[in-house]
Amino acid sequence: MQRLIIMRHAQAEKSAPGGDIDRPLSKHGRADALAMGRALAARGLRPDTALVSSATRTHQTWDAVSEAMGDVDLKLSPALYNASADTLRRAVEAAEDEAGWLLLVARNPGVQQLAGGYQIG
Repeated sequence: MQRLIIMRHAQAEKSAPGGDIDRPLSKHGRADALAMGRALAARGLRPDTALVSSATRTHQTWDAVSEAMGDVDLKLSPALYNASADTLRRAVEAAEDEAGWLLLVARNPGVQQLAGGYQIG
């Protein structure tokens, strides 16, 4: 793997009838995710593979970001929902040989801990 992009989902609604996993993006969150996709693409930062939690808000974040990316191999993973930094790290390591550039979309606190280099595992 040459590059790793770690992304937290965009702003989500406060609740959903199906519980936390089903919370959709807010209107503001969708706009932010679209802007982030455009910003990444403008800088030539296009992943080969996207590892995305199966939570509604993370999947919707990727959908919006990917509009500017073109064809990217999507790997939706229920194991990434509410995952610890260690679990996220292991998922990245498992995919590192098959992707030159990898993008991970998940949620806090795992994303923040992984990105911040906190002691894990």
